[in-house]
Amino acid sequence: MSAENALYVVLVVFHTLCAAVAVGAVSVTDYVHLVGLRKRSLDKRLLIVYPHLSRVILYSLLGIIFSGLLIVKLNSAILKSALFQLKLFLFAIVLVNGAVLQMKVFPEVKKHTAREQKFPQRLVLLSSLTGSISLVTWYAIFILSLTKNLGYSARAFLLAYALALLVSFAVAFYLERKRAEGESRTPVSRTTTVRSNR
Repeated sequence: MSAENALYVVLVVFHTLCAAVAVGAVSVTDYVHLVGLRKRSLDKRLLIVYPHLSRVILYSLLGIIFSGLLIVKLNSAILKSALFQLKLFLFAIVLVNGAVLQMKVFPEVKKHTAREQKFPQRLVLLSSLTGSISLVTWYAIFILSLTKNLGYSARAFLLAYALALLVSFAVAFYLERKRAEGESRTPVSRTTTVRSNR
């Protein structure tokens, strides 16, 4: 094996590991968020965890970009592959969605949680959508990296991705709405309790 081929293999392994770390961090982020949905009292403590996970995802992104550029430089022929083009498309979705999460969604979630306010419907929808896109797209990129030689088409993979995204969004939106409905009932139950104690 030549030095160039050895370098290519190392870069591919590093590229895949960075994707695996990102998928793991995103999975933990979503799990932590689900815990917060079920246990409102944990929300403020969970907000401390999110920035650390975001940092892990950011470093993984930088590793993927760096190794990806070198991989393309060593093997420019992969740019003609439909599956590789699909992977680039999914990666672009991750970048845009990540920017929306960091600049729009997380600051609003942090603000409403700190003030112990009910999440507005718009934030529930946006949180569900961006969270679903993040989770499903990262898994799609990772699975595509590992299974690209199985013979499926880019169109078939894209259809499976779209279906998984719809299911994930439906589940996330249901859980977010259930939480919001529970919060709207809480003040009433507290008032009733206070009155009964009187």
